[in-house]
Amino acid sequence: VNDLKVAIYGESHLTMKAGAVNHQKYVTYGDSVVEASAVSSNETKITAYGEGEYFFKVENDLKVTSFGESLIYYVGNPELSKRIMLGETIVKRKG
Repeated sequence: VNDLKVAIYGESHLTMKAGAVNHQKYVTYGDSVVEASAVSSNETKITAYGEGEYFFKVENDLKVTSFGESLIYYVGNPELSKRIMLGETIVKRKG
């Protein structure tokens, strides 16, 4: 897949078990969990409004915008770009 765009509203849990995508973009509103660390990506962009927990596998670029309390974990060695971050957001490399 070249481009993947996901918008999530309200309390939700999304699990992606395998695959590869060139560019992926997530916009979440509310209490969300996104488990996408089994999906390889070149570029990931996350914009989170509210509470959330996110897991990604990113090779080149990880762009984060957060309004609220988000925990963002990633695997890989991307260039990390923390854009607007209001609230208590943690961005942490795993593994």
